[in-house]
Amino acid sequence: MTGDRGLRLSSVSAGYTAHLVLRDVDIELSDAQICAVLGRNGAGKSTLARVVMGELRPRAGTRTLDGIDLPRQSWRTARRGIAMVPEGRGTVPELTVAENLLLGAGCSRRRLRAQEAAVFDRFAGLAARRGQVAGTLSGGEQQMLAIGRAMAASPRVIVMDEPTLGLAPKVITELWAAIEELRSSGVSILLLEQNSERALDIADFAYVLNQGRIVAAGDRAELARSDELRAAFLN
Repeated sequence: MTGDRGLRLSSVSAGYTAHLVLRDVDIELSDAQICAVLGRNGAGKSTLARVVMGELRPRAGTRTLDGIDLPRQSWRTARRGIAMVPEGRGTVPELTVAENLLLGAGCSRRRLRAQEAAVFDRFAGLAARRGQVAGTLSGGEQQMLAIGRAMAASPRVIVMDEPTLGLAPKVITELWAAIEELRSSGVSILLLEQNSERALDIADFAYVLNQGRIVAAGDRAELARSDELRAAFLN
């Protein structure tokens, strides 16, 4: 990371009531980079996403963007330029594709007009379904809409929690291509994934999370060299 640019979690511990889920976690995400956080179900990835977004307050440590502390409230964190694609997609099933995108744009039609073309360019299948209710879309289309809704906020960083969960391989390939295009456009991606092999194909850097702790970090080649690590913590 150059200077203080980008997203940084430093010595973060967090949890629920008496249960500590994350322990002393350090993560750095530079501008226009894909950073994967890999780990099995229950490793703490979703808790990490909630901490980044300000939905869960850390018990210790800091979360900063460009060296400045992020707000404690999720809506203020979003205003700082961090968007979320939650596990399970999180679209509003009763609203149309266009209405979901408008929510992502903060109900700003001017911002939506500026971003809608980019969303439909990346996900051409959504353009034909602009007026269709989101709940009637396929699982893959709903995930594309969830990413499109995050894009509509014009973010610097998008946090994606298990974006490929339950999707067919063909759809996953399309999503990976869209994520790489986002990086090329200057957006940073924090990718929280169980699908380690596919995630490592596109990630610039990766961390392995196990039982709430970072147990390894490196690029694809570094992690791939450790057969013991892959067998113990990765799929």
